[in-house]
Amino acid sequence: MNYFHWNFDPEIFSNFYFPKMWLIITCVGLYLLFLYFNRHSDSTKKSVIRECIFWIVLVGALVGGWFLCPEVLFNKSDISPRWYGVSFATGLLLGYFIVDRMARYEGIDTAVLSKLFAYIVLGTVVGARLGHCLFYEPGYYLSNPMQILAIWKGGLASHGGTCGVAICIILFALWNKELSMSWILDRCSLASALTAAFIRLGNFFNSEIIGVQTEVPWAVVFEKVDQLPRHPTQLYEAISYLISFLILLGIYIFKKANIKKGLLLGWLFILVFGSRFFIEFVKIEQVDFEKGMFINMGQILSIPFVLTGIFFVCGGYSWLESKFRFIQKLEHTSNDIKASRELISISSNKKKIKKQQRRK
Repeated sequence: MNYFHWNFDPEIFSNFYFPKMWLIITCVGLYLLFLYFNRHSDSTKKSVIRECIFWIVLVGALVGGWFLCPEVLFNKSDISPRWYGVSFATGLLLGYFIVDRMARYEGIDTAVLSKLFAYIVLGTVVGARLGHCLFYEPGYYLSNPMQILAIWKGGLASHGGTCGVAICIILFALWNKELSMSWILDRCSLASALTAAFIRLGNFFNSEIIGVQTEVPWAVVFEKVDQLPRHPTQLYEAISYLISFLILLGIYIFKKANIKKGLLLGWLFILVFGSRFFIEFVKIEQVDFEKGMFINMGQILSIPFVLTGIFFVCGGYSWLESKFRFIQKLEHTSNDIKASRELISISSNKKKIKKQQRRK
């Protein structure tokens, strides 16, 4: 049978390279400009310039960020961006614009979104790296902790990335009262599903996270790995995550802005990690200790997320909010605080008027 052969170059331009030093200087200079505009008054013009600089730096770091590898950084050769970085950046950009569109539709100020997504990108990268190191190869990385920083050598775990994003969203909601935590979690669920689909496309470009050998007609021969026809599990996941995004988008459109807290987040966990659980059956083992296991580490880690998703879909977030004051604080936005203060002032004025009437 004639299978599809995949022998794609991870670099976008095989014969075109960026001068390394100038790229580094440009990114650092743009980041300093971003910090400068971030310290001044948030006028419309400065806000636009600040967001443009932020996204230029972010996309540049993701597309060509692998040049931070010491083997490349201290080499005299120039660099070329890779398809994985382009896929990652494209997913984040589209996710950002989707959340921005939802915020505008709901009448929410979008000036804070660039700061929010800086938290999310940081949580994604740091959480995914720590997740891989602690879940898949804890013995090696605990013995060699400095290797945790060697992110250019590969090793990111989506479960860890999800935990990292959740932690950063909690911190953002704690330090910034513009948006409630439930609003961020639910709206970013759509962006997360779409971004995950693009990341899996990047894995396909890199010929990594491949499937087991098979004879199905749509099997792919990853020539950079071997000459065996295999399940294109990266495409399976990309398609399932894209379908998950469309389902979440349909729920949002159908229910408009009146969505039960935690509903979109719950369905994200159920759809994404549920599909991940079944696709893992046709993947090769990611690490040696998974050989002989009935279900692998990816499936074990997916189960708590699916159960959490069911809990949120059944109204678990509202129950948590009613039980824990910490979550109640994260649900009070600056608008809520302002409105409550106005109500307090109105009620106090009414009391003063009544007292004056009684004296008369």
